[in-house]
Amino acid sequence: HGNVAEWCQDWYGAYQIAEINNPKGPASGSHKVIRGGCWADGGIYLRSANRGAQKPTDANEYIGFRLVRKKK
Repeated sequence: HGNVAEWCQDWYGAYQIAEINNPKGPASGSHKVIRGGCWADGGIYLRSANRGAQKPTDANEYIGFRLVRKKK
């Protein structure tokens, strides 16, 4: 928390009203989900529940990504 916000795979969209474990975003869209906050944000944004949106073409020094490798 606090180094850079993270790009997520899901497209940004409104949450469904029903409670869902690990919800998926819409099948397409114009903005990707951004989670967390970065070093330039205030403390209220430095948490994984913080959710925003950004166009995939608008990368900047405040957003990064996490590599995930599936364990065999």
